[in-house]
Amino acid sequence: MQPEVGERELVFKLLQQNSTLGQVAQYLKRKGLHYSAGSWNELFGNRLTKSLEAEKLSREDLIELIRLSEEYGTQHVFLYVTKARRAKALAEKARVESVLKKMSMDSLLTRPHILDQPSSPTITDVRCDESLVAKVVEQRTYQRFVDQRSEDGFTIKRYKDTQVRAVNLFRLDDSGLLELRIYTHENSSDYRNDVTAMWNRLGFLFPPNDFNPLPIAKAKNNLWTKKNSLKSVIRYSDSVLKNALGTALSASTGSEQQSLFDDQGASNSLDEFLKHKAYCDSSNIWWLKGGGKQSENEFDVLPSKDIHVILKGAINEVSFPAQCSKEDYEYVLGQLRKYN
Repeated sequence: MQPEVGERELVFKLLQQNSTLGQVAQYLKRKGLHYSAGSWNELFGNRLTKSLEAEKLSREDLIELIRLSEEYGTQHVFLYVTKARRAKALAEKARVESVLKKMSMDSLLTRPHILDQPSSPTITDVRCDESLVAKVVEQRTYQRFVDQRSEDGFTIKRYKDTQVRAVNLFRLDDSGLLELRIYTHENSSDYRNDVTAMWNRLGFLFPPNDFNPLPIAKAKNNLWTKKNSLKSVIRYSDSVLKNALGTALSASTGSEQQSLFDDQGASNSLDEFLKHKAYCDSSNIWWLKGGGKQSENEFDVLPSKDIHVILKGAINEVSFPAQCSKEDYEYVLGQLRKYN
């Protein structure tokens, strides 16, 4: 199936916003297509467009590219869990088709929507292949300060309304792990309303009563206590410990490029505090490039770059401040589950 011209142009726009030349080129390379390009114009004009016209790429390929570029990173991820047997039942294709048909949305399984900034939050994609995924695209409006002036004894400030495209989704795998990924807000750290809105919007696919929050407290503690054996894997730029009395002890580096591991005094202070029934409340962690897999091929290194993760907020919340690849995201999430 070939995309409409308008869809193709929108995909090109979204790829430029959410992906890199290297990521798109690597996708084309895996397809056995010409992939070298020095600019987005060259990539779109000489590579993607020609491959589409020659029917070597399809609308489904563009959908896959969009998924890879917009579904990973720049998110606050909330983890939930259910029994594996229940997860498999919920993701059963016949069940998903039936539920969507009742909602007049069964076409999403075969033809996902390609949207930019819909006027209201819209379910654009539902799939049940490797896992059950449902995606919502919405438009957010932020007010950004422009300037200010004094006039007749008043201070007048001007703000510009700026629209942002936000992508939120649920992903349920066979093990029973459910990820609720919320696109990061520019001016808020409170995601309770977003979480509630997603449950309300997609509860017919993911019944809320079937899932419990998956706390990551063990991962926070274990990553710190095992830090000496993880020096080639992670770097801490700051960490906050608390105890049952509410006392907090924090330490942070002078810059994000430094590591708390290099400051023995700060590290020892936190270790001593932990001995007195304290726990790790929040951390800024960087998963180091190649810490999971070294390779001569830059595309096979895991993670492919340093991945910043913030462990802070709700008991089941993980934040990925920047866009990343699917492989890098899944590696980091797998490591958090490993140490949890």
